[in-house]
Amino acid sequence: MNNKGFTLLELAITLVIVAVLATISISIFMGISADARNGTTKHDLSEAYRISKLYFCENEGTDIDFSELREYGFKLSEGVVLNVENGYEETFMVSASHVDRDEIYQIDHNGVVTRR
Repeated sequence: MNNKGFTLLELAITLVIVAVLATISISIFMGISADARNGTTKHDLSEAYRISKLYFCENEGTDIDFSELREYGFKLSEGVVLNVENGYEETFMVSASHVDRDEIYQIDHNGVVTRR
């Protein structure tokens, strides 16, 4: 009898190990992808805040909306939805989320980003 092959049990154990490793890898990758989307959302909020400060320096006493952010060079990242909730300097508030995530973040007139 030739003993050069693998038994069915050895192949089954190998398959189970590969499946477990694949499951772990996929879950880690999904977590990294979610973190990247949240990071993109927070970055867009920070950029909107930075540009709004420039706008308020040049246009004192006025409010800002999304179109004015764009005029000052703001570029919204792919998949991010941004809403200028309050465009006045003293009470500035912008919220944003990513289309693939449920989290909503907001930035206030002090530049503080929080999760809503």
